[in-house]
Amino acid sequence: MQHASHSARTLRLFRVALALCSSTVGLLSLAWVAIMLGVWRTPGIRIEGALLPSNTRMTVTLRRHALLWAERSLTLRIGYHVFQPTREELGWGLQAEDAESALQNLGRSPNPLVTLRAVWTGLFGAGHDLPWRPRVLEAGALDRYLQRIRVRVERLPIPGSYGPTGTPIEGLAGEAFDIGFAHRAVERALIRGDTTLVIGTIVTPPPRQYRRFERPLEQANIVMTTQETVYRPGTGRAINIERASHLLDGAVMLPGATLSFNAVVGKREPARGFAPALELLNGELTQGVGGGVCQVAGTLHAAAFFAGLTVEEYHAHSRMNRLAYLPPGLDAMVAWPDNVRELRDTKDMRLSNPYPFPIVVKSQSVHSGSQNVLRVQLYGATSPYRVEFQFKELAREPAPEVQRPAPMLPVGEVRLLQPPLDGLVIRRRRTIYTPLRRIDEETRIAYPPNPRIVSVGTKL
Repeated sequence: MQHASHSARTLRLFRVALALCSSTVGLLSLAWVAIMLGVWRTPGIRIEGALLPSNTRMTVTLRRHALLWAERSLTLRIGYHVFQPTREELGWGLQAEDAESALQNLGRSPNPLVTLRAVWTGLFGAGHDLPWRPRVLEAGALDRYLQRIRVRVERLPIPGSYGPTGTPIEGLAGEAFDIGFAHRAVERALIRGDTTLVIGTIVTPPPRQYRRFERPLEQANIVMTTQETVYRPGTGRAINIERASHLLDGAVMLPGATLSFNAVVGKREPARGFAPALELLNGELTQGVGGGVCQVAGTLHAAAFFAGLTVEEYHAHSRMNRLAYLPPGLDAMVAWPDNVRELRDTKDMRLSNPYPFPIVVKSQSVHSGSQNVLRVQLYGATSPYRVEFQFKELAREPAPEVQRPAPMLPVGEVRLLQPPLDGLVIRRRRTIYTPLRRIDEETRIAYPPNPRIVSVGTKL
């Protein structure tokens, strides 16, 4: 009796197992038929680790992914140059139709076992990564981009020259890169999905001979840098900016020579065309002659900074305005006090030319409606090396308060004469990348605090 009961239980379990197996085989067979007919797709499909949603949102997801893929940048490091074009700029992209076709074919096979294995992996295994290969969408876009950046990368070698005292100045190495090799390398990087690509350049040493420049204005015909700042027209400050800009225009720095801003612009006097305007004196805004000239000095300093010139003498501006026309570390302060006669006793900005060719300064004011533009350009025989600029705030100094008695105001009444401005200490960093070496420069710059000045009434 007990043996018969055990046999019956075993038979029932066998029948249940057989039914489950039959149902599973039936469902998998049904899945195979649905996949082969295109009614259903293999489950567990991912794009870059993200699971694709249901069929109703699949097309939208694919198109969004294709758009995001095209907007991502490929960082190209060609020698010491860095470019970040988007994949779309390079003419490459993903086609949603390619992905939809790949989805339909994923797991489809005349062999049911292959299809069923794909279904099982999608449902219970690691899933499937969609094989979606990018391709060229705009023929010629990559070649056009490489031709554009070629102008910025390649340079002919330049022979050395002689400084004002006859000291030899070393020439500049030339640089080039293989566009055909770069084209193939970029294509491989895009197919692999890389985000950074490093391509070397061909560096040629400078010629051994040295030369002198007899016609510097003709031989400095390439724009090295352009720096612009804005100012409000129709004021004494605007008159001073335009006057200093006019005096600076056409200044020449021969190889190894030094340019003194105060020597070129001269003393700021009404007889020389300068006008009264607000200027800073010991942290206080006062009326003087020549206010605004510091903006011209700062604009020239910024242009020289990015051209890789050597800054021999520099004074930070005594007021770091929140709405400054230049970032901290690029502005400059120059001064020629009334009681100073000698140039060496002024607060100057001096730049020297480290290149073996002359540099010419072009400075002009461009009038454009409610605000004018001061544009300073440096011309030379070739484009400058790549220059990076960074500044980091190190400390702040709270602005003090200065109270001044005001006999005309009632006792206790306070009037604001000048709002406060905290002092700022920064570390400025300039990195110059040459084909042969990297030059790092650091300067600590302190902007003093400007006090809060109030009038305090003393009238009884």
